[in-house]
Amino acid sequence: DYANDPTLNSRITAGAHYFRQETEALFSPLLDETRIGTDNKEIKKKFTEAFTHLKEMVYVKNGTLALTEKAGFSVSAYLKNKTRLMLSAEDSQMERKERSNHSSRQEKAKVPSDILHPVLYSELIEWRNAEANTRGASMPVYTVIQQKALLGIVNLLPQDASELLHIPYIGKQ
Repeated sequence: DYANDPTLNSRITAGAHYFRQETEALFSPLLDETRIGTDNKEIKKKFTEAFTHLKEMVYVKNGTLALTEKAGFSVSAYLKNKTRLMLSAEDSQMERKERSNHSSRQEKAKVPSDILHPVLYSELIEWRNAEANTRGASMPVYTVIQQKALLGIVNLLPQDASELLHIPYIGKQ
């Protein structure tokens, strides 16, 4: 019985401390640095939903581990804290959705970490967005130039038109 055995409870507390540190070390950089670069709205939406769910799960796990580390383990306290953390994660997600719905500014494109020339990439994204806007408000940006073509240009840096045509998704397919 964990409640009456101080040795077992101290092992549980030590385990909670260890796993909280390990999950923070593993997931903090991953969650902070993960970006998606895609033109496909459906893929971006699915990725964003899955990524948000992952962030919430990590938040709840670390929160329950922190409470166990601080106050020891009991089933009722664990379940109560887990519920509280899940509800606060849902509340903050709802606030983010409301803010993003009210925001009229366009979302800045995140530069994936595998881009060799991030400044050029950002400038090409801005040009593509401006070009799509001049062609029509409802025109999707990928009709100007696809994401894969932009990545090819930025990473290969073609010097002339013939090199440019060798990049996938440029020219007639």
